[in-house]
Amino acid sequence: MNSILDFGKDALLRCFDGIEVRAEALEGDVFLHYPTFRGLIAFVTQEDHRVYATEADARLLLGRLLKFNLTWGLLPIGFLAFTVPLSLLNYWLESRSIRKQVRRARREELAANAMRDHLGDRFK
Repeated sequence: MNSILDFGKDALLRCFDGIEVRAEALEGDVFLHYPTFRGLIAFVTQEDHRVYATEADARLLLGRLLKFNLTWGLLPIGFLAFTVPLSLLNYWLESRSIRKQVRRARREELAANAMRDHLGDRFK
């Protein structure tokens, strides 16, 4: 640890182990935005994570980041009352967002297939 700003950084980086995240979306990716909190006694830092990943990787990362917040985010004094509800709310909102993104992609795929089938019949 080089400075107080690095406190918990290694644990945060381990949340991303084995997960492929991207700054730009590939086909089938979902967007994930989740803030993390870490600190010690009177020091707190917040980091926003905005990434694209497959649905499975996004859900796995979301769970890991929640667990990170519920451990490293509780170390600052008085942060218990703030971190727990905020982390759980963000987890719920992002889970719902992932679900909606997947549903929308499936609807768009079904609509495209139906249109292709419909237009294909007209040109036979």
